[in-house]
Amino acid sequence: MNDSILGARDDLGALEICGRCSNSGYTSFVERLARRIASFPAHTIAHVKAAVDVGVFGSLAEGLLVEAHQSDLSVASEVTQARVAEALKVGAETFEGELELEFLSRLSPDPSS
Repeated sequence: MNDSILGARDDLGALEICGRCSNSGYTSFVERLARRIASFPAHTIAHVKAAVDVGVFGSLAEGLLVEAHQSDLSVASEVTQARVAEALKVGAETFEGELELEFLSRLSPDPSS
């Protein structure tokens, strides 16, 4: 679930470890992350938060079970299914789409936000 929120292109941890991230890098990262989180339907954010809370304070096994369950609940939503169908139409799950993630810019904003 964290990949759906954080994405593959914003690896602040790697930048920080390498010492290559300036304050402007942090700001840029946080702004992109905030925009990405805001683009998700509210129910998806709630499911991710529930999974993260258990993952932080529970055992690894419990965290993984809760993450799988919360992910299933999110995907079962009609809103999520419609967004996945749209993402597939604009290039998600293609070789090129997965490399560049450019298809994300072609998705409609969440109408429930």
